[in-house]
Amino acid sequence: TISFCFIVPSFSSNGQSLNYSISGMGKMTVFGIDGSVTYQSRIHGTGTVNLMVKGTYIVRIETDSAVKRQKVVMM
Repeated sequence: TISFCFIVPSFSSNGQSLNYSISGMGKMTVFGIDGSVTYQSRIHGTGTVNLMVKGTYIVRIETDSAVKRQKVVMM
């Protein structure tokens, strides 16, 4: 299992972003609602992914031991 992971949308004057925090290392993939890959990267600890386009996304975080998926709506 993923021992600690969260994904939170954030809205500011600079645009929209996803804040994440994960214990250990993993891989984050952000899919558009049509299934296209919008963002993909190795992640570790905490960070931010900027998404300039409003819409619905599926965020997938994969570690060696588990996979977490979460639907995120950016407005």
